Amino acid sequence: VRRVPVDIEAGAPGGYYQSPALDGSRPGLYYINLRDTAEWPSWTLPTLSYHEATPGHHHQIALQQEAEDQPYFRRQANVTAFTEGWGLYSEYLGEEMGLYDTPEKMMGRLSYEMWRACRLVIDTGVHAKGWTRDQALAYLRDNTALSEHEVTTEVDRYISWPGQALSYKLGEIEIWKLRRQAESELGDAFELKAFHDFVLQQGSVPLPLLETCRLLGAPPAATLMVGDSSNDAQAAHAAGCPVVLMTYGYNHGQPITAVEARAHLDSLEQLV
Repeated sequence: VRRVPVDIEAGAPGGYYQSPALDGSRPGLYYINLRDTAEWPSWTLPTLSYHEATPGHHHQIALQQEAEDQPYFRRQANVTAFTEGWGLYSEYLGEEMGLYDTPEKMMGRLSYEMWRACRLVIDTGVHAKGWTRDQALAYLRDNTALSEHEVTTEVDRYISWPGQALSYKLGEIEIWKLRRQAESELGDAFELKAFHDFVLQQGSVPLPLLETCRLLGAPPAATLMVGDSSNDAQAAHAAGCPVVLMTYGYNHGQPITAVEARAHLDSLEQLV
């Protein structure tokens, strides 16, 4: 954990995460902005920490970088909707684990939820509805607990980065959709740890690729196995385990065509 460098703290957010070096020479870093601690009250720190560190970015990115069976570009990929979607989802996991154990901490979590909602309106308003900067500033100021400095820096960020604020929530929604589907299909056999393993071991991927994941095989099992070849799936199925398949355009590191991917899926569907 480090302080945001003084020379950039004026325009930096309240906190952010820097990935570790792939060769292990530098650890992952969680930066906290100390430009004015009155702007970042301590009751928001738990929510920020769960998002930026663990179980959020640090946990997700460290696992991705450790996946040595993946091509280099996939170990380094950062698809905003996935990475930040997991970050928002992780904020809720803090609540599910009972970590917001005081009214102040829960206030911090809820204030962040309000902030996330407002920036969806602002991102859409500015880039699709013709809002002015002043309109965006007024909306964020009137509907959140952010300080005036935060309001200004956040709105300028949304103006300069179209769609980025939207991508956070779209990613979180997709993860929740997959979780609800798994809970419904598996019933009492659903295991949250197994679901999280499934989501994170894919690495940072576009949301449509998460959508193409398929649960194959009848008997539920505690461990979900991820395969990218028919052999992987057949071996898992023979062992009585469900198979989670993600078609991401590579088969053991080699590019595959769309036709090959479709044939690949068809061969796996014959297992059920």
